[in-house]
Amino acid sequence: MTAYEPIEEINDEIRAARQYVQNIKDESHLKQRKRAAEIKENNIMNRNLIKNHTLDDRLLRTIHGSMAFGCLVAIDKAYNDRAKVERRKFLAQEVDQTRQEHAFVNAQIHHGHDERLVAIHRVKDQDRMKQAYVRHRVEHTQNEVYDTVQEQRLLLLEQQKRRRAQIAFSQGFNAQHISISNALKRHESNIRTQRKARHARELVARQKQNTDEQARLIEKYLTQRKHVRRALSNIERKQLDVQAMRDAGDRLLQAQQRVAHIRARNSNIQQFSIMKMTPNTEDLRQKTRSLTESMLERDSLFDTITDHMAAQQTVQ
Repeated sequence: MTAYEPIEEINDEIRAARQYVQNIKDESHLKQRKRAAEIKENNIMNRNLIKNHTLDDRLLRTIHGSMAFGCLVAIDKAYNDRAKVERRKFLAQEVDQTRQEHAFVNAQIHHGHDERLVAIHRVKDQDRMKQAYVRHRVEHTQNEVYDTVQEQRLLLLEQQKRRRAQIAFSQGFNAQHISISNALKRHESNIRTQRKARHARELVARQKQNTDEQARLIEKYLTQRKHVRRALSNIERKQLDVQAMRDAGDRLLQAQQRVAHIRARNSNIQQFSIMKMTPNTEDLRQKTRSLTESMLERDSLFDTITDHMAAQQTVQ
């Protein structure tokens, strides 16, 4: 847009010159019309004046029919001739002035045409210069744009290469990351599997240990219960033996009492019985002593078993 502003200014100057020349033409034509109207009006007035004078002359000649006004007519004719001469001079001056004005107008028109041609040539020269300048600027701009486009293209290619390299790096990194993640997942899965297996083994071992412990405790309980039952049975047997020993002692005491009673009642028979049964009494005493010792041994054995069971319960 800046390159065409001088052309618009030149066109404005050309339009202003045309308007100036047209104004001069209009003024010249207006003056010519005014002068033609004035000349026409003067001609009409002169003709009327001449016509009137002619009628007056005729009237005077007709009415008076004398030569008294001859001098006046001559004077009037002289004035009329002078007026005609002045009018002719005026007309000649007007014609000369009109010609001069026409010549001036024509000169102005030619001058305007010349100036217009000069302006047109100047405008054309300026246009050629502007066009050459614009062409040079356009070529320079195109070269700059071409260079810029080439630089941008090279930069774009470089960016594309860098982008491709980044994408390849990111893809490789992602693939490596995925492989590492998968390896870590597999490792973690293996660790979890091993932990589960170890936990299962430990759980099985604990359950087996608990089962063994329970079995051992049950066996120990059964053994202890067996010993207790055996001890209880021994105690019961001991109590039965003690009771039997007591019953035997009671029977022995009763027998001794009966024997003493029989000895006291039958002295003769008792003497005979004493003499005859003395060895038997000693045997009975020996048997009673041995039974008492066995009962004492059983009591000591029962006490030993009871103390042993109490010690085991204390340890547990």
